[in-house]
Amino acid sequence: MNIREATSGDAEAIADIQIASWRFAYRGIMDDTILDSMDRSKKISAWIEAIDTLGWSVFVSEANGKITGFIHISEYRDSDLDTSTVGEIASLYISPELVGTGVGASLFSEGIHQLKQQGYANVALWVLEQNSRSIAFYEKFGFRRDGASKTHPKTGLKEVKYVR
Repeated sequence: MNIREATSGDAEAIADIQIASWRFAYRGIMDDTILDSMDRSKKISAWIEAIDTLGWSVFVSEANGKITGFIHISEYRDSDLDTSTVGEIASLYISPELVGTGVGASLFSEGIHQLKQQGYANVALWVLEQNSRSIAFYEKFGFRRDGASKTHPKTGLKEVKYVR
């Protein structure tokens, strides 16, 4: 497996992984109409813009020439922590069939490494409160819930913040 910085040429694979991951991870947590109505072409366009125009830091994992997952990192995007010292894992998704194979752990470790390289002493992330699989994953990496919560704007579901 190789991890590298994403290009806009990866947008189609990133969008496909995001849609498949949402449907896998959030079925039973999120309203099915949200999951079933995800628009692939809009996701592809959004990822092209994010990578090319907005300059988002996105890294992909690939094996045998195929994208297997991605991680998006950034400065912390909310106002409750010091954005000069706190980086954020904005999203982490892998192909559902690869859950438990180490792909997610490798991407997550790379994201944390990249944030440290960018000078961030701490890392935060937001996760749906009912997403117990992801919470257990983050806790293995030493992340702990800090008590903050907010409502996810697209789904209306409660998100909780984890920090390390």
